[in-house]
Amino acid sequence: LFFGVFLFSVNSLTQAAAIDVASGKGLEGTFIGLMWGSNAFFGAMASIISGVIVEYIGWHAAFYFASGLFFLGFLSSLALPGDFIKRERQPA
Repeated sequence: LFFGVFLFSVNSLTQAAAIDVASGKGLEGTFIGLMWGSNAFFGAMASIISGVIVEYIGWHAAFYFASGLFFLGFLSSLALPGDFIKRERQPA
């Protein structure tokens, strides 16, 4: 239960960041569509792979698989450039 609460709370933050990057370019819907599409695809593939891992190795191995996926996500977030979002100053 707590895992799902954490996972979906982060999802809204990534949506907000995607809309922030796409604002003014007319790509907001495209960004959200790509995000939800990739979430659905990778979520489905991870579920299938986890099922195969549980079947052949054991249920404990699925947790190692999940932690590996989160670690890959962490490493990819570190690889993002610091000036990924460039904001223009707006007059006060």
